[in-house]
Amino acid sequence: MHPHPGIRTAAAAFAAALLTASAAGARDAGARRLTRVDDAPVPGFLYVAPSPSRVGETIFFPASDPKNGDAMWASDGSAPRATLLFGARAQTAVSFSGRAFFIGTDSTSSKLWETDGSLAGTTPVAELGGPYAGSLAAIGDALYLWGGDVHPWTSDGTAAGTLRLSDDATVEGGFVGWNGSVYFLALGGDSHLGLWATEGAPGSTRRVADLGDALEKSRSAYGLTAYGGRLYFYTSEEAFGARYRLWTSDGSAAATAALRDFPGTFGTVCPGQCFGIGPETLAGLAGHLDFFADDGVHGRELWQTDGTPAGTQLLVDVSPGAGAGVTTSFQDPQSTGASASYALFGADDGLHGDELWRTDGTAAGTYLLADLSPGPDDSYPYGFVAVGDQFFFTAAHPRPGDPFQRAIYRTDGTASGTVIFRNGAAQLYPIDGGFAAVDGGGIWVSDGATFTLVDDLSRPRGLEPFGLTAFGDGLAFSRLDADNTLHDLWRYDASAGEAGVVHHFARLSTLPEVAGGAVYLGADDGVHGVEPWVSDGTEAGTRLLHEIAVPTPDYLGAFDSDPDGFTAAGSSIYFTAWDGTHGAELWLTDGTDAGTRLVQDFQPGIYGSVPGDLTTFRGALAFSIAFPQGGLWTTDGTTAGTRETAPTPASFVVAAGATLYFIGYDAATGNELWRSDGTPQGTRLVKDAVPGPGNQNLYALTPAGVRIFYLAQGSDHTELWTSDGTEAGTRSVAALRAMGSLTAVGARVFFYADDGQHGFELWTSDGTPGGTRLVRDIAPGLASSFPDSLGAAGDRIFFAADDGVHGIEPWVSDGTAEGTHLLEDLSPGPASSSPSQFVASGDVVYFAASDDGAGKQIWSIAALPDETVPPRGRPRTPRVAPPRD
Repeated sequence: MHPHPGIRTAAAAFAAALLTASAAGARDAGARRLTRVDDAPVPGFLYVAPSPSRVGETIFFPASDPKNGDAMWASDGSAPRATLLFGARAQTAVSFSGRAFFIGTDSTSSKLWETDGSLAGTTPVAELGGPYAGSLAAIGDALYLWGGDVHPWTSDGTAAGTLRLSDDATVEGGFVGWNGSVYFLALGGDSHLGLWATEGAPGSTRRVADLGDALEKSRSAYGLTAYGGRLYFYTSEEAFGARYRLWTSDGSAAATAALRDFPGTFGTVCPGQCFGIGPETLAGLAGHLDFFADDGVHGRELWQTDGTPAGTQLLVDVSPGAGAGVTTSFQDPQSTGASASYALFGADDGLHGDELWRTDGTAAGTYLLADLSPGPDDSYPYGFVAVGDQFFFTAAHPRPGDPFQRAIYRTDGTASGTVIFRNGAAQLYPIDGGFAAVDGGGIWVSDGATFTLVDDLSRPRGLEPFGLTAFGDGLAFSRLDADNTLHDLWRYDASAGEAGVVHHFARLSTLPEVAGGAVYLGADDGVHGVEPWVSDGTEAGTRLLHEIAVPTPDYLGAFDSDPDGFTAAGSSIYFTAWDGTHGAELWLTDGTDAGTRLVQDFQPGIYGSVPGDLTTFRGALAFSIAFPQGGLWTTDGTTAGTRETAPTPASFVVAAGATLYFIGYDAATGNELWRSDGTPQGTRLVKDAVPGPGNQNLYALTPAGVRIFYLAQGSDHTELWTSDGTEAGTRSVAALRAMGSLTAVGARVFFYADDGQHGFELWTSDGTPGGTRLVRDIAPGLASSFPDSLGAAGDRIFFAADDGVHGIEPWVSDGTAEGTHLLEDLSPGPASSSPSQFVASGDVVYFAASDDGAGKQIWSIAALPDETVPPRGRPRTPRVAPPRD
């Protein structure tokens, strides 16, 4: 698969270091790292979310990075690097009975986990059902949570003591301990919203108050808060957040009542067609609950309630009139902060911009605390965390020459006591004993006085090889630069044991494509625009093939012809390009400038016919065109040998044996499977699988021997089909919840699939229902190993998978359960090497993977089992050549 021709890059050069491993010791089955470039760490490589937490002396933080994906990390300060504990999506860890617990989730299931902060001490406690993860709270002598099935659960930290509290309630928010019970908002089995309570046993879990039908107008509930001897919460009462309602309760049905309705806040807080923002709780102060709401008259402002309708009233109109004064929103859960005696929030009074405000729960005690960006400019305070009776937050700190400078502030609630704690922007999170801060330098912790680095979050980036393709006795590829763009053509030469830059470009529009023994690509040298280039793998042999889009008198600058789809057929290389006159059309080349020409102008005009699906067939080229009416064509490169094979719109064109297959459209049959021998009379519908004009949404046509496999997408399942070109031999062989990545190995295919019982795992099919089966349940049960990057080598398939123990690592399979195994744990433990781009070349399989020492590099492993690998002679000591100027 190639990137869109619009990929653009900027020039960059970098140093290179020596390789650390040999190219191929043929009988050594272990994976070998072949390349290593100068790997400068990239700050902020990990993205931290949701909130970090501290349990004892250990900091836990869920995070995500390109190498390991979602994971839970931990640090006790004894090492400069945090430890990866769990290689999947995780929620914030909480402290319970001196231990840390968290919910870990993959795409099919969730579990409650316990950890002491070490890898060995991180173990699953209990299964929680499906792939969702809600809140986890320690209340009294138990944990309360909602897990994968969205029902309420409780746990004492053991498997036997982890119980589902209700089969009826599906939780709408968090848990609140109050008056000896635990309360929560939930949707009942009768589709009614309700306030629920439990004493920690299934038999004690009941709906306290019925809040009415939730299906009508898509109602929901949120914001449960206990204060002043009462519970408060909100419900949405109209679709798209047009109206909300404030409720109160004393824990009984009789005393659960609505206090007031508020319209949702649109406009500056939520522009366009989106949900209106409802009320949100600020704090309980001065015997009242303070909250933000919009009554439709004053805009979004500060309100308070004493639990009665008469006592629910506007406290302060920060920005008089209908404009919203309060800029705080529950879209940012830390956009306000509250201590025992006062609260902080962001607001704009129309004079000072979005600045820092304070309230003690009285009108007189609500005022602008500090105009951090003087005048009408905004400081945008956010990330409030309380440490004792002080607050820390991030806001603008403009300075001469740097108007966008930000800083972490500290305040004691007074203007004079609002000072800069540390320069630089950071997202702050409350943790036990202080706060955590995440910025471009890493994750830090503070007790309000010190500021200590936990982990710098940088990891070696490495070579980042991209688009590996077999070339000669090695590889051609490009490198994904730090800005996710492509600059250079690289080559790995196995005989020399060397990888280096072949040619530097200003930008690439395609990945290198090997055709006819040479490398072709779309590239811009900074002079001619994006044009076709050809290379024999050396700098001297890398040249502009032909300037297709040339300057005109009206425009003297460089045009882009955006060549793509280089495909060898017969003695020619075909590709698509645009010359500025004929639009997107089919071109061919014999590898020389003079031998590069337009095949035919199928659709005159500046837009062209937009050819696609270039496929080698019987020594010629088969392809589709989109305009004027779509169709399947073949060509040998001559005018006489270029003809329309079928006038029907065609897509997914592939060749299997002596037959072309494609998805064709006819008004009478819709989109169905067609076949062709390359002549109009030999082109026909194979089977009208959905009789009449109905469609199956067919895709992923994959040749395997002389037959093909393909997928048909239903509303709640995916079907695997196969065809030998006859109506009788075209049939569905399996219907599963999901499947994809069809990869042929001989006459069979491998693919990933989810049958609803084993999660996403590796499957195979020989084209019969009985021969379509799960290969191995790599991550047992409902968990998924997520097979990815499937690549064929001989009679085996190489792929990336996660068994739940070793992270995402390279695996191999011969189609049997016993022949399916982990190749090597390149990043030991739950860390992932995240291998990809498996490419077979001779008796070696190359792939890209990461380890902690070198980032993403090129690796190799024997393509055949150890005992059958032929000798290749003495291994060389390879190295990386420095980039050429």
